[in-house]
Amino acid sequence: MRRAVTRKGAQYGTRAAKKVPRNTMKTNFKFLAGVLFLSIIVGCAAAFILQAPSLAINKITITGVCLSDKDVVNDAAEYMREKNILLVGKGLALKKIGALSEVAEVNIGRTLPDKIWIRVSERKPFAILTNGKDYYMADCDGFVFHKVDGPVKGVPLIKLDLSINLCLGKIGSADDIRSALLVLKCAHRKKLDITKISIDHVGNMCLNINGKFYIKLGQPDELEYKISQVQNAIDGRPSFAKDADYIDASCPRAIVWKPKL
Repeated sequence: MRRAVTRKGAQYGTRAAKKVPRNTMKTNFKFLAGVLFLSIIVGCAAAFILQAPSLAINKITITGVCLSDKDVVNDAAEYMREKNILLVGKGLALKKIGALSEVAEVNIGRTLPDKIWIRVSERKPFAILTNGKDYYMADCDGFVFHKVDGPVKGVPLIKLDLSINLCLGKIGSADDIRSALLVLKCAHRKKLDITKISIDHVGNMCLNINGKFYIKLGQPDELEYKISQVQNAIDGRPSFAKDADYIDASCPRAIVWKPKL
């Protein structure tokens, strides 16, 4: 006859039951040894490749340098010579070349196995600024980026008062510079060939059109309107180029002109 098991006895029996251990994964020493061996081979191969003489930089091509200091560019490039093409850093060369005021942008690239190319994009001269002592190239924003010996053919000359200071590597802050650049931009849109802008000590502006005749603009106000009126006057009388000594547009609503004697 089987004895009945009480609830209390069942509880004690459950607690006394032995736990069955879970299955544990055995360490695969062969697999680990294979991974270690493969890592050693890859590391040795990588070290050999990175130290291979065939990857040493021995040719550097530089393009786009015209106004910039060639010695500075060459020194920055030569820093990379004989270094491994996969490991060499471009940051120092980019910083040195990019610091030149003439440089608008510089790019450096690799051509395996041993060539480096440097492409320099320089600023475009929009005008030549002079205070009667020094001559500088400036872009359309008035950034002064390169010193020259005098006027440059094909680039408008802006003649400023002697009191205006020009500083290489900075934007010209004088009101006269901003006004002259605005006139040039307006003239370009109207297709007027301005070769020279002169500004006196009180701010009066005078333009030279293609070396043939002058335009007196007076004070730097209503500049866009004045240029527009000048263009209308020239279009209405093409003979101005040979007949006029100058056009006075200081009062744009009543333009007058002086004939050549």
